[in-house]
Amino acid sequence: MAFTQSAPANGANIPLLGLGTWDIRGAVCRRIVEQAIRLGYRHVDTAQAYENEREVGEGVRNSGVPRDQLFVTTKVWWTQLAPADLLRTTRESLLRLRLDYVDLLLIHWPNPSVPLDQTIAALCKAKRDGMAKNVGVSNFTTALIDQAVQYSTEPLATNQVEMHPYLDQSKVIAACEANGMAVTAYSPIVRGRAGDDPVLVRIGRAHEKSAAQVCLRYLVQQGVVAIPRTGKLERLSENSGIFDFELSPAEMSAVKALAKPDGRLVSPSWAPAWDVSCVHADLSVAFQNGATPPFGDGPSNGLFLKEETPWTTTPIIGRTICSAARTPGPSRSGQAVPSPSSPASRSTQVCRANFCLSPSLTEAGGSKPPALFL
Repeated sequence: MAFTQSAPANGANIPLLGLGTWDIRGAVCRRIVEQAIRLGYRHVDTAQAYENEREVGEGVRNSGVPRDQLFVTTKVWWTQLAPADLLRTTRESLLRLRLDYVDLLLIHWPNPSVPLDQTIAALCKAKRDGMAKNVGVSNFTTALIDQAVQYSTEPLATNQVEMHPYLDQSKVIAACEANGMAVTAYSPIVRGRAGDDPVLVRIGRAHEKSAAQVCLRYLVQQGVVAIPRTGKLERLSENSGIFDFELSPAEMSAVKALAKPDGRLVSPSWAPAWDVSCVHADLSVAFQNGATPPFGDGPSNGLFLKEETPWTTTPIIGRTICSAARTPGPSRSGQAVPSPSSPASRSTQVCRANFCLSPSLTEAGGSKPPALFL
């Protein structure tokens, strides 16, 4: 049975369940892709940075399922977003996949060093040239979504982001919905860490399902595309067993309540300044001591922190953040949130809307991702 339930996405229909292939290579990747498709998966996600496009393409061909019944996604790495590089590496991806086109081509991560309007223009050209049926973005904040939509001459189908019960992405979901885009969730089962969560286990028992299946059901029931990664054949069946039950409103609320301030798993040095989640909204704000971070002129995307200058932040629940809540008011700790006109509020709002990169975190070249980044 093919899993054909899909999410509407500005003219595209993205299958709600897909196979993630991050960090799976060689014969294992080839076999897992082939078996997933034979089992009923119709959506396979890869990327240039995963170094497995060749094996993904072989698995697709070996499955015996007609190409027009499959949905293949690949992503352009963040160091290849200059227009000529994007188009060149997309052609190289197609050669490795041995496909005439991909169903979805994404910008893997934003890059503040390349003007976003130029990158989006090249992405749209890739679609017009027939290399991709649909285009979209990945790891974009709400501000970057708005910019990308403004620059794009083609409909943007999705924003692929980390999403699971421990990470509140309600702002990103709202921004995507406002622009007709689907949301695609990577790391949807918290990289296997959800199995011991008592809330997820309890809900799963009520439906004779696993905690991982509850995670996936929670997402697809919201219309979010989920692409769990697995290299184990037995997990393929488990991950696909999510369309024969439904979570109650109370169960959906219980899963949503699991979100926490430190729930994000993936945040490499080149990541944008993430949107402040609703979990953070009533916490103390960074820079509440009034210190204003120094800013310098960045590329056309806006203002960026000067990389050579450190900035001041306030520890919050054992962590340090450099983003502020959008609305003023008292925090849960009783400390006042700066008004929108204060230096602290202005600085953190600009930081949130664009990028905050530190020289100590930015890796030279960045041509190859560390093992943990999707």
